[in-house]
Amino acid sequence: MIDVRELRVGSCISGRQINIFRVDEIGIEDGLYTLRMYIGQLGGHSWLDMIPWDAMPLPLSENILLKCGFKNHKQSFSLEINELSSLVYSFETMFDSFHCYAYLSKIINHPKGGGHMDTAKYELNIIHLHQLQNLYFDLTGKELDVSRVLKEYSNR
Repeated sequence: MIDVRELRVGSCISGRQINIFRVDEIGIEDGLYTLRMYIGQLGGHSWLDMIPWDAMPLPLSENILLKCGFKNHKQSFSLEINELSSLVYSFETMFDSFHCYAYLSKIINHPKGGGHMDTAKYELNIIHLHQLQNLYFDLTGKELDVSRVLKEYSNR
């Protein structure tokens, strides 16, 4: 089950009836949420509705990170956010899990000339694809490219 407050239009999740589900609408009626995916062309008349407690998160994997544009660096994966900042996932084989770090940098200009780069490292609890999509959007204002993930999982 997924907390509907973590979802937004474009979130990728899975369900019992389908391998991957891209949320096209989030509706509420009589206090109950519905997640809707359009089938076929956008705006068509066919859709699939799902209640949030039937929705399951897609756990991040090496394959999903690579399909989202991350670069493989042996035990870690990185995705450039801008010329100064990046997201890094390191794989902890002992715990068989990923750890996400955001390295956010900015250049500090000094009033008398010159400057330096200030970098902060944040450890984040991002273990599912929809969480990564939310983080990427929050940091960049752009959607994470999940088209290759959707293509692969929808063909299963």
